[in-house]
Amino acid sequence: MSYNARIESSSEIYHVMCRGVGRQIIFEDDDDRSYLIERIAEAKGPAKVEILAWCLMDNHFHLLARAAKDDLSSFMQKVLSAYAKHFNERHNRVGHLFQDRFKSVPIESDSQLLAVVRYIHQNPVELGKIDYQMYPWSSYREYLGAQGLAETGMVLEMYGSLEEFDRFNQYLGDDVLPSFDSGRIGDSMARALFIAHEELGADIENLKSLPRNERDAGIERLLRRGLSIRQIERLTSISRGIIARISKNLNG
Repeated sequence: MSYNARIESSSEIYHVMCRGVGRQIIFEDDDDRSYLIERIAEAKGPAKVEILAWCLMDNHFHLLARAAKDDLSSFMQKVLSAYAKHFNERHNRVGHLFQDRFKSVPIESDSQLLAVVRYIHQNPVELGKIDYQMYPWSSYREYLGAQGLAETGMVLEMYGSLEEFDRFNQYLGDDVLPSFDSGRIGDSMARALFIAHEELGADIENLKSLPRNERDAGIERLLRRGLSIRQIERLTSISRGIIARISKNLNG
């Protein structure tokens, strides 16, 4: 498994995503899920990694982790290697289990942090599973007081109360939700923010000041990922006319 150079987060907080090779299922049952949780719990202390949020789906999982970049890489390598060995032996398979390397998106603002916490907890809803409040394999219930992996104090302090946390995280379609540093953000904008940081990393904050060819290439990447002109305008402060021109050329 290759662990290439990554963008370093000044906050030392990263949204980590890991997917099965070819999008194959990586959890056949709850015993597999429990095994991964046990390995994460076992490794996070010695690796100096804090887990702020998490969610396990059928063919991928999400972690929101706070750690130095090198500590995070060694932690993930240890966890993924142990889990892949377990899964292959238990299910009589061979070969790589995970798709390439894990992804890690730096978290650089309060609004991005809260959008990602919400995105992680909403993953079962996004993928047609069950109500996120009932889903047993995420940190949501830990935020409501259950014991588990997540260090919830920092995020909960930003909300001020459990009621505010629950209100922010409720699934409301495109209804607007409060943001902590950029006005108001809706569910569709939260997804757009996640995609933008996944595509461009920290460059999303400075896209409008990049050289024209680099700026336009970044906008094109966001358009190809399905972001609307309005979403890109709001996220980057680049004028709608410029984005519309690039969109027209892309579709022309």
